[in-house]
Amino acid sequence: MVGNEIKSILRNKSNIIYIIVFIIVALITNIAININSIIDKYYDNEFNKLIDSLDRSEIENSMYMSLEEYITEYRTIGLTLATPLDDETIEEIKKIDHVQEVKQMEFLDNKIWSVNRVVVDDWKNCSYVQKELKKLGLDNYINDIRK
Repeated sequence: MVGNEIKSILRNKSNIIYIIVFIIVALITNIAININSIIDKYYDNEFNKLIDSLDRSEIENSMYMSLEEYITEYRTIGLTLATPLDDETIEEIKKIDHVQEVKQMEFLDNKIWSVNRVVVDDWKNCSYVQKELKKLGLDNYINDIRK
């Protein structure tokens, strides 16, 4: 009984075109809804390939103390401000979603200068944190540590 109904629907060419168009629209909608996760999975795979291809002995002998710190650099945002941050600014930065840590390093070289860095929980959230830092009036950049 249902088979006869399906056969009668498929006899009409315009019904077949409607079915094909519906399937194509459903596929495009499904891809559009999931595009962020598709892109994230792609870049996660690329990032994992990059980490696997690194020469671990070269990293351990370089200025980085461990592979974990080297990997952390991929999700670190530097602030162009060359003076130490005050406590109020640090607290404002820590309130931003996805901020994991605020690092400050001071160096003495005829004068005191400072390197301020913000560590983000995942590399995917770096652009969001960068925009929020700009809103606070802090110019920033992402370190490109790849050679």
